[in-house]
Amino acid sequence: MLLKDRIQVILDDQRINKKALADIAKVTKGNVTHWADGTATTMKYEPALEIHRKFRYSIRWLMHGAGDRFDNESPDIDPIHENVLALWNALVPTQQAEVLRIMQEKQEQNDALKKQLSQPPLLSRSPRRQKAKQ
Repeated sequence: MLLKDRIQVILDDQRINKKALADIAKVTKGNVTHWADGTATTMKYEPALEIHRKFRYSIRWLMHGAGDRFDNESPDIDPIHENVLALWNALVPTQQAEVLRIMQEKQEQNDALKKQLSQPPLLSRSPRRQKAKQ
């Protein structure tokens, strides 16, 4: 289901107009108009969270059209995570891809280090012992 269709469902279900939805989502009426007419095809996390808090629509359904329209998601996240999500949504797709690439690289480095640290140490002869044998 396209975003414009999901917005129409909300407007119809709740019997509200675009201005009222804009107030709830904490966006401009123009934003809602773009969602409703198909000009905008995505919704950011923050307005989805606000709509979810008011009407209990699934955030996943609001943002992606996936899953059930209503569910038992818990939108009450701490302010730090909410800020991280806001920062993530402020990034353009190329920036998001770069962040994901760096995170993957760091994860691979961490995995390699964990593997190295989990192996028993190799017993090696000290340089003095090797010279004494010669």
